[in-house]
Amino acid sequence: MNQRFGIIILLLSSFLGSCAQTETHRLVAQINANRAKTQELYKQAQAKAAVARKQSADGQTTDTQKTMQDEAEIYAQISQLFTDSADKADKIVSITTTDWYKEYFKLYSKWTRNLAHLAAGAQEELLIRKTGSPTEDQLNKWNSNMAQIHKENDTLQKQIAKLESDHQTVLVSHD
Repeated sequence: MNQRFGIIILLLSSFLGSCAQTETHRLVAQINANRAKTQELYKQAQAKAAVARKQSADGQTTDTQKTMQDEAEIYAQISQLFTDSADKADKIVSITTTDWYKEYFKLYSKWTRNLAHLAAGAQEELLIRKTGSPTEDQLNKWNSNMAQIHKENDTLQKQIAKLESDHQTVLVSHD
């Protein structure tokens, strides 16, 4: 009887481990798809910024404001995709049993949340600039937040790269 129970436990743990691994692969695929979408959206935002600069130089105030609004909406989408990816990374941390995966996805989640904050900050700045100029306090806050996030992300990227190098694998795209 004990031997049967042991076999059942072994099979069940094998099955659960396989399910967690399948779920991890599914979440990683979604994270990579989100990353590809953010890169495409970022290109669209850059194109909108170029159009807005030209419209502004040509004195087309209404068109400039509309283009800046469109660009802000793109940054909102980018922020949401990064937040979604960070949530997925947190889910992987909760289901994986591999220690270095846990560390990797904890770092990736933090890095990606920081990118979401940067995109949300870009959205906020665009919405303010489309109808006026930011205050000195707003500029100082934005600059301080960006500097802090860039510094932290540099450290996070180095830690992620070290884990990738140590384990000779790249789990998620981050170019």
